[in-house]
Amino acid sequence: MQAQPRARSLEKWGVTYLIPVIDTPRLRLRGITSADIPAILSLHDRPDAMRWLGADPLRTPEEAQAFVDFIASGWALPIPDVRWAIERRDAPGLIGTCGFRQWDTTARHAQVGYELHWEHRGRGYMDEALAALLRWSFARMELHRVNAMVHPDNLPSRRVLQRHGFQCEGLMRHAGFWHGRHHDLLVFGLLKGEFAAAEVPPQAAAEPELQVA
Repeated sequence: MQAQPRARSLEKWGVTYLIPVIDTPRLRLRGITSADIPAILSLHDRPDAMRWLGADPLRTPEEAQAFVDFIASGWALPIPDVRWAIERRDAPGLIGTCGFRQWDTTARHAQVGYELHWEHRGRGYMDEALAALLRWSFARMELHRVNAMVHPDNLPSRRVLQRHGFQCEGLMRHAGFWHGRHHDLLVFGLLKGEFAAAEVPPQAAAEPELQVA
């Protein structure tokens, strides 16, 4: 019963019941649906490839459906979550996800997160998706700051954030918990003006492994 007021309150930022589509030269960012469940399970089926995900992998169709349902209702949370499927424009089908958690519409900050299927890494797709997502967030969501949380050993993800202007601001001890234990996380931050100054080409240097919580 509270969904419609929340949807109306977010229309200013282009978010209602339907997640807006964001196109790039090679990719399309779109809403996540139940049709994506097989691709989501494939995304999570290699523990070694998803070790920096920041959460335990999804193993069953029921877990994947619960994830889709949560994403579908995330915009209705008091502090909204908004997440997109990433797909290639020349071959539709989910190859990853990206989006924002803890979107504070008053303080105008949010935490970015992303994941990419291991078969599609090393091609610059995440650089392209992240650049488009950041452009949209600063222009349409009117964000002043974007945060990211990354495991210290996830060097490729640290580098992709730094290419887009993020600065490492410190270490949070035992701030993450997955695979049955706590993990330290690095805090990265990006201000709107810093992104404009550091924006990278759509097909910047590719990285093999990219996930942040």
